[in-house]
Amino acid sequence: MKRKILVGNWKMNKTIAETIDFVNKVNDKAIEVAKDDLIVGIAPSFVCLPVLRKLGTGIITFAQNVHFEDSGAFTGEISPLMLKEIGVNASLIGHSERRQYFNETNETCNKKLK
Repeated sequence: MKRKILVGNWKMNKTIAETIDFVNKVNDKAIEVAKDDLIVGIAPSFVCLPVLRKLGTGIITFAQNVHFEDSGAFTGEISPLMLKEIGVNASLIGHSERRQYFNETNETCNKKLK
């Protein structure tokens, strides 16, 4: 059976306090609608990733972006190893805004996927 994924991409919105407040309000409903065939997630801003993970919710945490290298001189980027260390195992890849504003291509998205 294919699983559907429903992820709220918060873009550059919500502070840490707003994240905690929002998740506390919607967590029970998120758990209720998350079934075997539906994954419910949030892609918050990077500063909220560890906070969301520590809340222990039924909501899966997604990163909004990930670099294709594990380390290096890539100012402002985050690596798969960094995400894994804080318990984030999924990321949006190929978002239209990343393609439009940061010139990401099918090739760079494929590198990220691998």
